[in-house]
Amino acid sequence: MEKVDEGKDHEKKFYCKYCEKNYYVNGRITHIKSEKHKLNTPEDEQNKLQELITFLEQTKTNKMEIDQKSGQESIKRDYLEFLGWMMAEKFSFS
Repeated sequence: MEKVDEGKDHEKKFYCKYCEKNYYVNGRITHIKSEKHKLNTPEDEQNKLQELITFLEQTKTNKMEIDQKSGQESIKRDYLEFLGWMMAEKFSFS
């Protein structure tokens, strides 16, 4: 796949040499996972395609886990700051 310059709509596109068509960069993963791309990929490169799809799925899962962990840490930090403020103002929950 090769990169193509920005079009009229200023969205970057790439050219898939197997499907012989331009696609938006935002849809590259969807295209790579598509049945059309799989059918157009040569037999000798099917294993590489499957490895790429597996890698992309693992990367997405890892990113989601990292985002979830950072979200939980943010909630904990906010709660502790709230408790610190309550103690400074001599408030209580009871």
